[in-house]
Parts: sequence; structure tokens; C-alpha cells
Amino acid sequence: MSTPVTKKLLNDPEVCVQESLEGLVAAQPGLRMLQGHPVVIREDIREVKTSGKVTLLSGGGSGHEPSHAGFVGQGMLSAAVAGDVFSSPPPQRILAAIRAISQGNKDCWCYGGVGPLIGGDQNCCRTGYPVYGYDGRQSISMQCSWCWPYLHTRTIRDRDRPWYPRRSWHQKARDSLLESGVAVLRAYHGTFMTSLDMAGVSVTCLKTTTGSNLIKHLDAETTAPAWPRVCLSKSSGAERNDLPPLIQQERKKTDVTVKDEPLPMDVQKGIMAAITGACKVLCEKEAELNELDSGCGDGDCGHTLKRWTEGVYEWLSSHDGSTRFSAHELALHLAHISESRMGGSSGALYSIFFLAVATELKNGTSLADLTRALGAGNKAISTYGGASVGDRTMLDSLDAIHSGLSKATSASTKETLENAAKVAEEAAERTSKMAAKIGRASYVRGDLTKDKKDAGATAVAYWMRGAASSYM
Repeated sequence: MSTPVTKKLLNDPEVCVQESLEGLVAAQPGLRMLQGHPVVIREDIREVKTSGKVTLLSGGGSGHEPSHAGFVGQGMLSAAVAGDVFSSPPPQRILAAIRAISQGNKDCWCYGGVGPLIGGDQNCCRTGYPVYGYDGRQSISMQCSWCWPYLHTRTIRDRDRPWYPRRSWHQKARDSLLESGVAVLRAYHGTFMTSLDMAGVSVTCLKTTTGSNLIKHLDAETTAPAWPRVCLSKSSGAERNDLPPLIQQERKKTDVTVKDEPLPMDVQKGIMAAITGACKVLCEKEAELNELDSGCGDGDCGHTLKRWTEGVYEWLSSHDGSTRFSAHELALHLAHISESRMGGSSGALYSIFFLAVATELKNGTSLADLTRALGAGNKAISTYGGASVGDRTMLDSLDAIHSGLSKATSASTKETLENAAKVAEEAAERTSKMAAKIGRASYVRGDLTKDKKDAGATAVAYWMRGAASSYM
């Protein structure tokens, strides 16, 4: 049975997150936006900080509303930072939010995920991570007593969350706990964390005891609009007064002057042409990369990399052809664009990669220096991302490029880049036969990635081919 496509009432997908947050703030007198950032913050944040109370910040990708912005308010979060749909916020957004609520060593920063969920369709019940749109690891027949009486041969979808199916699951979970000898001291049901097109429900249990302080805290008043026991604050008027960042943003990395020698103009022109060619290919392959990333990821790999290319194009257009750069500076620019524009884990990993490359390129720009720099970048991804070669990630293609450069002889730069692109493409193709060992792809059944190339590794092969073809 095919799954119908859900239509969304959106003005523009590029600004839907900002508009959603603005709508939340407009309806909640006690909340404000942090000017220039998709951050929801308490109206009385200054009073909270001067009172000496601990401030709390949470956040994550959008598309899971009412989490996280819906839990900002008295008694709960001080602020929440939003990323793009299904993408974690870029570091600059997080830093702006931290600065807005910071009060020295009294801060507590929570950045969490979700536990196992239960998804359903007309024929079976699946356990896994439907909050991210995955099919999950296990299918259970709808004949089981857990599923059949409570789903009633109907599909629970994002557009169809009536109170009845939720209360049915709520009651079944409660009965199951009571039958196991577990007393239920408090019970809540409602919409806490969702997912676009998610078919499923979540059940979360918190272990506590009678008389515990946890009960006292759960019963405490809060003005957070998404919490089921909401006590709204009095209206402070309809006038919109966004709070500016309390501390000025640090100077952009692109403004930093380094003392290493600029590249020869002919070499720089060749590199700029290669970067432009890489961006062009990534834009052309956006839809294909999104498709490769669907089912085992968020389906946004192509879109994320396109945001990076847009940042690169803006940077290139801001300088005329006479501006000189060193190899170190070029890598720093690419790192900054990755950090500020991409978002998600890809943005963090590419930023880490280019920063490591930049550090090594201060020592020289020969083929040996470039090879060493690429190796340092790969090592940084492995260290901070936790991936190894063979785990079915972007590192597989990057490692192939590094190996190819290590074996390069006296071939021209153009030939060296062409060979690097070839081995990257071969490595990306090999990922179709690999089992994912890290990242979200490792959460789903193996048949969902069988004979399907890894999106991250394929993206590396594409931009390497684009760079090689365009290098002059």
C-alpha cells in the first residue's frame, strides 16, 4: 500500500522555521526572539540572570515541534535554539543563544535526543526511530495484543493525530506498567516531540518514588506553552520587542589576517576555478544526494551542501580577481562557511576538516604538504566524528583521495586531481556494499541501504570530480 504524500501549508520552505518561531512568540506574551537568530528566549531573561538562578538552554533541528521552543518559560527552559528542518543548529546560533543566557559558571547546557519509539501502519507495528522518519529495526504483526485493538486498522500520521489514538496508547502503556507491578504516580499525554510525516507515537517512562522531589518538580507551575500543565503569564502587550544579542558576536574568521605567503596568481586562479566547479556539481546533484540520504538519513544531504555552495558563491563574489590569498586562508574561509551556513553534523565535520587542513597548509603548499593536510583533515573527522574507513561515511571517499595523492608521482596537477576524483568515485561506489556502522544510517534495517551508495561519500566524489574538471 502506497503512502500518500502529505502537503504542507508553507509560504516558503527557506523561511518556514523563522515564521514558525515568530508565530509562537506572537501568541505567547512571555517569549521573545533573539534578534537576528532563530532563538526563542524568555522575556524576563535579565531578571532570571540577576536572581542567581541557573539558566537552561536546549535546542535541535526543527520539524519536531513543539520541541524545543515550546518548552521555554518560567520553570523550564531559559531559551531554545532552532536549526533548519531536521538539521542541528550551526555553532554560531548556539553561541549566540549561550551568550544571551550566560551567567558564568552557573550555566547548564542540555542538547538531547530521543529514545526508541513505536510506529505503525495498517499491517504492522515497527519499533525504532520514527521521529526521524526511519522504518526502524523490527516489525511486529498487528495481530499482537499491543497493537491491534488500539490502532484499529487505521494509519496514524502527522496530519492525523486525534486524541483517541494517543489516549489508547496511553492507556495501554499504563495498564502494562500496572500489570508489571509498577505504580504510575503521574501520567501525561499530548504532543511533546513530533516529526514531519511521522507515523507513530512515543512512550517515555521516568523512574521515581512516592515523596520524591521529582514529583514536586513535575507539579511545579510553568509558563512553557507546550507543557500540558501550562500557567500562562499576564499579557505584556502586543508590541514586539526582540532582545538583541547581549554580547557582540566575535569577529568572523574570514577577517583574520595570517602572515603566510599568498599563492601565485596563476595557482590561485586554478584553485578558485576548482572550487567553483565543485560548487556547480553539488548544486546539480542536490536532488540525487537528497534521495540517497532518504530512508537512512534526513534526506537533506544535497540541500545542506547547497547551502554551503551558496555561502561559497557569496564569498567569491565579495572579492575581485586581484585579492590574494594563501592556501591557509582559503581553507579557513571554507571552514568558516561550513560552520556558519551548513548546519547539521555535515557542517560540523566539514568545518573540522577544513580547519585541520588549514593548520597544515601553513607549512607549505607542495603536493606533499597537501597530502599531509588532507590526512590531518581525515584524522580530525575520525577523531571528533567517531568514524573509521569502512563505516560507510564520507571518510571512505576522503581516505581514497588521500591514498591516491600519497601515491602520486610527477604527474601534472590536473592529472593528479583527475586520478583523485576517480578513486573517490570508486570508493563511493563501494559504500553500496557496506553496512553502516555509525550515524543515523546504522539505526535502520540493512535492507534500506543495500545497493545504495552513502550520500556523504558520494558528495565527496562529486565535488572532487567537479574540482578536477574545472581546474585550470
